[in-house]
Amino acid sequence: MTRHEEIMNCLRAYTRPLTAREVKKDLGYEDMNCVRPRLSEGVKKRTIIEVGSKLEASGPNMKEEEVTLYAVAGPRETRNIFGGLS
Repeated sequence: MTRHEEIMNCLRAYTRPLTAREVKKDLGYEDMNCVRPRLSEGVKKRTIIEVGSKLEASGPNMKEEEVTLYAVAGPRETRNIFGGLS
């Protein structure tokens, strides 16, 4: 199974959108670079959508920052510019 497939399965397993950090934690990865590039690729391929944002505390000072929420794209989001499915 590819990392993209792992991330898609993780997003499908939840009834709510997840942050990249939540995906990383759920899959047991230590490094954010294991999930962020795959999320970006999924957004570009239209298999993953950015559905909003939330404040999340992170870093050594636990500073709150706005982070993106991700979800699996439905049939409407996966349509290409010509109206067909990607």
